[in-house]
Amino acid sequence: RLVDRRMDGFSGGELRRVALALAFVGNPDLVFADEPTAGLDTGGQDMFKAYARAYVEGGGSLLLTSHHWDEIEHICDRIVMIDRGRLLLEGTLDDIRRKAGRNRISFRIAESAPVPSWLDEHFQREGQRWSGVSADSDGLARRLIADLPALQDIHIEPLDLKETIAQMQMERTI
Repeated sequence: RLVDRRMDGFSGGELRRVALALAFVGNPDLVFADEPTAGLDTGGQDMFKAYARAYVEGGGSLLLTSHHWDEIEHICDRIVMIDRGRLLLEGTLDDIRRKAGRNRISFRIAESAPVPSWLDEHFQREGQRWSGVSADSDGLARRLIADLPALQDIHIEPLDLKETIAQMQMERTI
């Protein structure tokens, strides 16, 4: 228990936990957090994400700077990306995903089934699992269903924030 110990004996992670706790004391309307999980172990990171999300859902405002995409995606309602003082991107996660216009599509093909050559243009293969990113995941899914009677376990899902940003940077849309 930290409460029973002197702070001069705390580890860096323990000091970070105390600093984060102090930021939320008194339930302020606004908290600024710069790289809040730096120096925290996985348990501390998870605890901060859960508390921060609850704080925001309870009406608090949190201005968070972070390089941890999963942290941003889990906690933040709005995302602003700035590079060298220039606004690159702003919006909700759904807004940003819509702007990127890409989904991940993945599936399996039965082991003995023939594989059409066009799959190599759109997908990467790991064992029986195929995966790729597409701007027209619905059209690609229809083509897969038509061309692959041995198609199994098809999934279409949005990219996570890190993948979405990488895709937009690759296509130079930000």
